[in-house]
Amino acid sequence: MFFFILILLLIAAVFGVLGTVLKVAFVLVLAGLLVIATVGLLGYYWFRYRMRDYRRRIGQTGGPSPSRMSPPAPTSTIDVGEPMRDDPRAEP
Repeated sequence: MFFFILILLLIAAVFGVLGTVLKVAFVLVLAGLLVIATVGLLGYYWFRYRMRDYRRRIGQTGGPSPSRMSPPAPTSTIDVGEPMRDDPRAEP
């Protein structure tokens, strides 16, 4: 591929249109980069819009809140009684 492009550039140089060919190639590369940047930016804003819309719909329909989504705290079935502290004033 590299040699093919090199041969095309040499042919353009022989016919005296190398400057024009390079300018056209430069414009095509810049246009491609601009298209990629535009599509990326539009995708980013589209994703933000969809997430905001989703959050708004969840909030309006009374969807599960984060506190209701978390599992309940586990409870113990072992009776441990009342906590006791040693009285530091008591003698052994």
